[in-house]
Amino acid sequence: MAFTLKTTLTTVEPPNVAIFLGPADARSEYEITGKLEMYVEKAVMLDRLIVAFNGDAYNLHDFPQNGRYKSENGNIARSEFNIIQSPVEFPPGNYDWPFRLRIPADVATTNCKRLQGNFFWAYELITLGIPSASSGGCPRQFIRQPLVLKRVHLLPTPRISVFRTTHPNALECIVKLPTIVDIKDHKVKLSIQWHPLGEKFRGVKDIVVEGIQTEECKFEYARLALGLRRFWITQPTVLYPEDMTRPGIIICDPPHWKGKNYRTITKNYMISNPNKKSAIATWGTDSPIEHEIEINPKHLIPTEEVEWVSVTHKIRLRITFVDLNINPMLVNAPIKFGNIVDN
Repeated sequence: MAFTLKTTLTTVEPPNVAIFLGPADARSEYEITGKLEMYVEKAVMLDRLIVAFNGDAYNLHDFPQNGRYKSENGNIARSEFNIIQSPVEFPPGNYDWPFRLRIPADVATTNCKRLQGNFFWAYELITLGIPSASSGGCPRQFIRQPLVLKRVHLLPTPRISVFRTTHPNALECIVKLPTIVDIKDHKVKLSIQWHPLGEKFRGVKDIVVEGIQTEECKFEYARLALGLRRFWITQPTVLYPEDMTRPGIIICDPPHWKGKNYRTITKNYMISNPNKKSAIATWGTDSPIEHEIEINPKHLIPTEEVEWVSVTHKIRLRITFVDLNINPMLVNAPIKFGNIVDN
């Protein structure tokens, strides 16, 4: 073999993990940086040398007679870095080049396996070296490296978020939670307080607290084709030179794919009025109720909200009143989990 290629990423994680800082944002871009190394054993003329980021998605269909069928891939992101674009002769030796790839900041980074059960997406780093015809039949080098995307966050300011909601003719409920919880921290401290809205308010009997994770994927091709131009290949590309105008999403049956899963990520916590007989009406009004809940890490994944993938979390409170004529109140306080890094 006249030449060999090796591509490495500049990350603080293992070589196949690209680190993104901050929330998903369709208005900005991320950069993937790395180094391409080439060893030339015998002098070779190369026409093109490219490093590319590529993201594909496809549907998985189960048919009773034919088994599982995978639809043709649809492109969801692509970025190419051209190291050389015209013929260059390389004598024997070692060469290396740094590269930068710019990709949309709102690509999905979640590793939710349940969502990928019927609709799969994956990213890869592609390295391509194309020899000239004059190189005497030297084969091209084409390397595909699976790539994992990981989103990280700095601790925000303020670190506590406040959620308010109202039950008509009963109370205003105020829940204070961390703005974001480290995915490795399996305990969440919350503060609950309420303000009576009527003179006949007799107090709260008890509160049931639980944490819920919602995983959702909504891939509607017609809408995305109009709203996300990167889903279409509009420019010539060396990776697909023969078909530069095909739509990136060409899966036509069905025209959309949806999946939604709910998980409870905590046990149910019962917080009761300390005086059940006389049901202290001032409980939770004079001072907040402080409580700590433990998160089950088995299925917990970071919060993520992009155009077609959503993983959200909430702390649900079911408030039961002393006055049974008042219907119980449901409070869904949003909370975020993420990979927290030091400043």
